[in-house]
Amino acid sequence: MTIKSKILLLTPYAFVAVFFMASPLLADQENGEASQCLETDTIISYMVESDEAVRFTLADNKNVIMSLKPHCPQLRFHGYVSFTPVNGKLCAGVDEIKTRAGLPCRISGLSYAQEGSDPVETTP
Repeated sequence: MTIKSKILLLTPYAFVAVFFMASPLLADQENGEASQCLETDTIISYMVESDEAVRFTLADNKNVIMSLKPHCPQLRFHGYVSFTPVNGKLCAGVDEIKTRAGLPCRISGLSYAQEGSDPVETTP
């Protein structure tokens, strides 16, 4: 169990410690704007679903779908992505991944996949 942060609440009646677990999908606050970020050290594998989406399997057996905007040519054809995390994270709206050909593709969103969900639909 990894504890990322702890808040102590002091009341006249009791001393309470509230622990927050590390979540691989984070909401960061930078310059007053919220952005979604994925901690890259929790990624154990990935699968390219389409030219618009990549599914990451995390260490806790959850899946995160990374959406790309608008789409990333030849991503599904090659089935390969690379990325360089900043501070150990990939953030939507800020970071990008690269295809095997070196084309950059902007990350538009990150969301947890539903348990047992099928691969992401591709657009023809």
